[in-house]
Formats: sequence, structure tokens, C-alpha cells
Amino acid sequence: MTNSSSSSSDSSGGGAPLRSIPASPKQGRREQSKSDSPTDDEMALVRASSAFHQIGQCSGGQGNNGQGNNGYGNQGNYNQPPKRDNDPFMSQTPSRPARPVTAFQNRSPYVSTPATYRLQQAMQSGGGRDNSQQPVFQESAAIQQILILAMQYLRITPGVPSHVADNIQSSHVDAGQRLNGLVTRVDRDYRGMQYEVGEARLQVDRVQKELDARKKQVGESQAELQKLARYRESQDKKIKELEKDLRSAQEELKRVREQNKRFKGQDESHLKQVQGLENEIKSLRMSSDSKSMALVKVPDSPLAGHNSADKNADTATLMPMLLKYSQESGATQNSRYSENFNSDELLRSNLNRPYAAQDARSYGNSFSGPSRNERPGTRMGYRNHGSFSSNQSAGPSGFAPAGMPRYSGNNSTLNPHHQDLSRMPTIMTESGGGPLNKHKGLPAVDDYSDTYIPRNKENWNDQDITAAFTRLYGLVEGYVANEHCNAPFKEPDVTLAKVEPLTWEYILAIGLTNRVMSANHMTHLLGQEAVRHYVIKRMIVEYIFKKMIQPQVFLGFSPEVDSHLRALQERMRSRFPGAGPGRPQGKQRQRIIEDHAKVVQHIITTPEGKDYRTGIVERHSETLLNILRPLRNSSSDEHEALKSIRIVVNAAWAITSKIWCTGVTVHFFFPETGSKFSFGQMRPMNHLHMSPEQMQYSQYRVMLVVVPTLSLRDDRDLDSLRTAELMKADVLVMK
Repeated sequence: MTNSSSSSSDSSGGGAPLRSIPASPKQGRREQSKSDSPTDDEMALVRASSAFHQIGQCSGGQGNNGQGNNGYGNQGNYNQPPKRDNDPFMSQTPSRPARPVTAFQNRSPYVSTPATYRLQQAMQSGGGRDNSQQPVFQESAAIQQILILAMQYLRITPGVPSHVADNIQSSHVDAGQRLNGLVTRVDRDYRGMQYEVGEARLQVDRVQKELDARKKQVGESQAELQKLARYRESQDKKIKELEKDLRSAQEELKRVREQNKRFKGQDESHLKQVQGLENEIKSLRMSSDSKSMALVKVPDSPLAGHNSADKNADTATLMPMLLKYSQESGATQNSRYSENFNSDELLRSNLNRPYAAQDARSYGNSFSGPSRNERPGTRMGYRNHGSFSSNQSAGPSGFAPAGMPRYSGNNSTLNPHHQDLSRMPTIMTESGGGPLNKHKGLPAVDDYSDTYIPRNKENWNDQDITAAFTRLYGLVEGYVANEHCNAPFKEPDVTLAKVEPLTWEYILAIGLTNRVMSANHMTHLLGQEAVRHYVIKRMIVEYIFKKMIQPQVFLGFSPEVDSHLRALQERMRSRFPGAGPGRPQGKQRQRIIEDHAKVVQHIITTPEGKDYRTGIVERHSETLLNILRPLRNSSSDEHEALKSIRIVVNAAWAITSKIWCTGVTVHFFFPETGSKFSFGQMRPMNHLHMSPEQMQYSQYRVMLVVVPTLSLRDDRDLDSLRTAELMKADVLVMK
């Protein structure tokens, strides 16, 4: 048994002794396919992978079919690693032969990556040498042949015991195997070093390419730097030229200023001469009317709502002033237009001007002007606007309702929840007729980008006033767009009447005369997304006109100025239809307006005027903010809303101060909601497919008045009366 085993080993060429390995049991074909069946999700991924494989395919390359289903498709034309099943030396069969030394000649220890196969293919194609041809392998094969011959010789030598021969043969086989393993390790290390050397060379090539790219980039940067240096030199030259031009321009400007200063002195002297001549002409024209203004009718009985003691005290105070004025009117008439209003003497003389208390036609709780549903038009007359509630009336002064806190000049902010914003009477006219010139209204779609408020201009004309109000409307629309057009709102419309009664009363006042119908109508308009912003714009515009574009906005500056303003404003308010002898006419009316303009100019130009303006703007801004708060967006910021409202109110203050300093009067009129459309006084904001004339003939009705009509009266030229229609009323109409 031993000899046969040894003989079999000898014929194998010196390999190691073999031992059998039991084969692992194999599953049946049907059972294996059943357990390896893929799920639906896997099949879905497989189907989806067909598109993925198309991404990297090249049009001219070899397809996957060219490489077979060996798992190395499209990897290049290198030799694939041999399969274990086809290798007789790696199979699991018990009769596998011993691997000879030459079996390692085509194998590399780095067979796990495609790069190794590419390197081996390159070596076999001429870049490397065959293992069988290398000297180390040839020497190893020669030594193994010597050992085999020695073992065979030992077998045939007589007298050698078999066990000794077996031991010697085992030693020779072990020596041969160790020698073969040593040679294999040496070859593997050698090839590994060759592979590392190749990788190092590739790395060197990549670094060299990157270095060349860097050098090219540095060259380009140097060229760009040189270009920038040349550009800088050119710019330095231009700067020097501009500095030279600037110095010459400064010298020229200095020369022009000197000439302007010299010419200004000449112009001032000429202006003084012209003003002296104009004042002399005015004094001569008005000398015939000086005696008619000496005395003003004083009512025999006190006004209703006035205390008798207060009325007697007022009369006793005014009578000496009237007597003094009757004595001094002839002496002061010719010189009062040439005096500087900033002087204390003229201010005292204007404050001491006698204006008697008014009769029953003045504002007071006995006033019974036209009701809100009647609204008869007046010819440039002054009348009340009507009120939000019928159970309240104006106080004794005519500027605040009874029980309402007044502004006492300390710039304190009134609580809007404790005041009735509708009962404060107006001074300016709601004009319903009169000779008007050509309409100067706005287009159907307003563009406020080119409008501005000419604050630096001294005397405004009708075009300046139109531009200022147009700009004001644009500011109002900008605030409404930012703070009131994104639902949800801070308070639902159905709960406004209970939660915010002040805001609700203000909304009802711009609707119909009947409160129930007005509530339904305004609730419907607030619920319409396309109309809601017009309602809020009307609220802001009406507040500005009735509370700021009024002469009473200048009250509260000082007790002396307030007393003089009240006297002037009561004289202006006496212009009602059917007024008695105390009603001012023509030139007398213009004198009152000019005196009022001088007082307003004094308030604005004094050092305290800035603080007074700040207090007025802050007070009206807080009032508007409280009225409009329930209608704002839920996401609206309180600080930003107050900031925007303050900008609107500041613009309104600039407009009213300029108008009342110019010496003209601006009259406004809000048409009634529900009245018939009139294209002569109104401009439609909807139903633009029809002409205004067709709307009037079709008897369209006014659904909402957004802005009022504006007209101008200018009596500064004593020889003529000039009137102008500034704007039509913007209205929403309904059939």
C-alpha cells in the first residue's frame, strides 16, 4: 500500500501528498430555483437598471455581449481571472493532481483588480517576460529535477529500506515545495514592486501635467496683471485730468457766486422798490373799504349753548378792541401790507384785530345746518359735513363736540376712543356748483411715479396743488396695499360693530344715510376683495380732508395765536346762504384769508414750529392707526404700519400748510353714496367698457365714493375771481 502511494506520488512530478475532501451535498435544481426566486421589488429594480446601463455606453465601443456574462463587461481586452470550476487544481474533486511549478507562470498575486490583469496582459504581450523563461524559475525547476532524480535513484538502489526511502523522499518533496514557495514569494514581491513603480510613474505624469497647467495659469495671470496695470495708468491719467477740470470748475463757480451776490443785491433793491409800489397801489384800492371793516355786528342776545356770563365777558373784551381798531384803521391801513410779519409789532397788531362774536349762523350747538341726507350745494359757501351720530352736537367753540378733550398746545395725543371724529365741523367748502374751468383730472389708471409735493416752492398754483394731492393719493394706496390686502385680517367684518364700534361708525358714515342699509352695503363691500381696498382708501382720505386740510389743524400753538385764529375762522364760517350784514364779501373775505395766511406762516417759521408739526403729525397718525387697526392684515407689524401712516400724515401736513399760506382756498365735496352718476363731477373706477356719458344716460348709481371733487378759488387778484376744477371724484358705480 505504501509502495503504490509512493509510486503515485513519484509520477506526479514531486507534488505534495494528496488527501481527499468530501464533497458538499448539492441541492436539487428545483429546490434551488425555488429558494432563489426574486421578489417583485427586486424585479422592478432589475427592469429599472436597464436604463441605468445605457448611461455610460459609447457609440463606437464594444457592447456587453462582446465580453460575455462574466461580470467584467466593458472593462477592456484583458484576460479574465480563471474560474475555479475549470481549474483542475482548485476543484473540490478528490482526484485533483498536484499543481506543478509551471502552473504559476501565468498567475499574479494581484488578480483581484482589473488593473492587475491589464498589467499582466501588457507583460505577456511584450511589456513583461514569461515566468517560465525567467532565470529564477528555471533554476528552481532544475533543482526540483535533481531532487526527483535523487529520489528515483534512491528507490532503485538496492539495500535501502523502504521506510528510509520514504523518509528521504518526503524530505525531498518538502524541500522542493519550500523552494517553490520561496521562488513564488520572490516573484510576487518583485511584481508588486514593479506595479508600485508603474503607479509612481503615473502619479509623476499626473503631477507633471498639473504643474504644466499651473504654469500656464500663472502665465495668463501675469498677462492679466499687466493689462490691469496699463488700465490703472490710463485711469490715473484721467483722474489727473478730472482734478484739473474740477479746479477750473471751482474757480468758475467762485466767480459765478461773486457775480450772483452782486446781482442779488441789485435784485433786492429792485424788489423793494416794486413791493413798495405794489403796497401803495393796494392801499389806494382798499382805502375806500377801510371804514366798512371798522365795526362788525355783535348779536344782542347770546348764542344758544353759550353761557350768558361768558358771552358778556367776550363782548366786554372785544368792544375796546373794536373802538381801538376804528381809531387806528385809517392810520394802519396803508402800511400793514408792507410790514414784515416776523416782527413782534405786526404780530401784536394782528392779534389785537377786532373780530366780533358771530350770530346764530356760526358753529355751535344751536347750529341747524343742512342735514346729511339733504346736502344742498352752495356757491363757495362754508357749511357743516354732517355727523356720525345724531345725539351729539358741537361744543361752544365750534371746533370740538361737547365733552371731547381738546388739544391744548402741549402736543399730547388724544385718545381716539374718547372722541367723535365726525362732529368736528369743517371750514373749507364742499362745493356743489359755481363757474369752473376745464377739468384737470387724472387718467383712469393713475401713475404716481412722476408726481411730487413741491415743498420748496413758496406760492402754489392749481397745477402744484393737483400734483400734491395726486402724490398723497399714491402714498395712501401704497400703505393700503402693504397693510390691508392680505387675508386674514385682525378682526372679522361681521364682528366689527360689537368689538370695534369706533371703526364701525366711521365705516357707516361713508355709506348710505340709512344706518341699516349702510351696514348691509358696507359689509358687502368689505367682503369683496376687489372693492375692500377702495373702502379703506376712502376712510383715510376722508379723515385727512376733514381733520387736516382744515384751518383748525393749526390750533394749539399758543393761546394768543389760537384766539386770533378762532376769530378769523369764525368770520370765514359765517358764509352761509341767507347770512346777514356780518357776512364778508369779496375783498373783505380775501383780507381775512390773507391775515389767516400770515398767522399760519408765523406758526411754521417760528423755532417752535417744528415741534408743533411733530406733535400734530404724531397725534393724527395715532388716531388713524387706531381706526384702521381692526382692518389690517393679521401678519401686519404695528411699528411698520405706524411708520407708513406717519409718512401719509406728514405729506398731508405739508399740503395743508402750503395751501393756507398761499392765500387761496381749496374746496372739496364727497358725493352721496347711492346718488346718480354725473360725468361732469365724477370719474368711474369700474365698468370702464362704457363711457361716462353712457353711464349717466343709463342712470348708474354711485356704489362708493373713493376721493372727493376738488376745486380752487383764487381772489388774490382784486380785479377778477378765478376758479378752477382740480380733480373729479373717483367713484365705483353700480347699475
